[in-house]
Amino acid sequence: MASVLQRLDVLMLAAGQSRRMGAENKLLMPFRSTTLIRHVTEQLIAANLGEVLVVTGFDAERVTNELLDLPVRFCHNSDYEMGQMSSVRAGCRVLTGPREGMMVALSDMPFLSAEDYCRLHRRFRAQSAPKILIPDYAGERGNPIIIPREFIADIAKGTMKAGCRKLVRDHPEKTEIFAVDSSAYIADIDTPGDYEHLLNTALAARAPCC
Repeated sequence: MASVLQRLDVLMLAAGQSRRMGAENKLLMPFRSTTLIRHVTEQLIAANLGEVLVVTGFDAERVTNELLDLPVRFCHNSDYEMGQMSSVRAGCRVLTGPREGMMVALSDMPFLSAEDYCRLHRRFRAQSAPKILIPDYAGERGNPIIIPREFIADIAKGTMKAGCRKLVRDHPEKTEIFAVDSSAYIADIDTPGDYEHLLNTALAARAPCC
């Protein structure tokens, strides 16, 4: 098993309001034999990268109750209406342990397997110098991203937005765009149409980078 210093903290962002799905909270909708968020969480746990910290916000009680029996920790983002980066910052502020970095994973990407997460971690560990790792499928940036530990304090303070286009453009020395061969890295669930596609086809549509 990897030592503590060789492992990642995992932030799973589960704070969004799911507005484009309508009245339903997409994270609690059925997927396979469970719910969307539980399936994604189970894949992250199976990857065994390190501690999984679930960042909640909207509908926090129901989201938390869905995962209470799993080996995860929770962090509530009271500013969740400010968007994904507010959840990343909230998670950064409560991370513990001298990990090598953190993976920022989205809770609505059900096609990523434990091996897909491990594949990114292996590439991150192979870097000659620590950089923010961003997967790219056919020219489209995806998720999750991995952030070296030396950048986490700046993200927590709000002085760096990891994965944003401006950072990639202005500071290429801080980022690595990693070509992947699976569209699972860009497949998320936002709308009822995406959900129907999820249930009936192998892969869904696109996913924005945080």
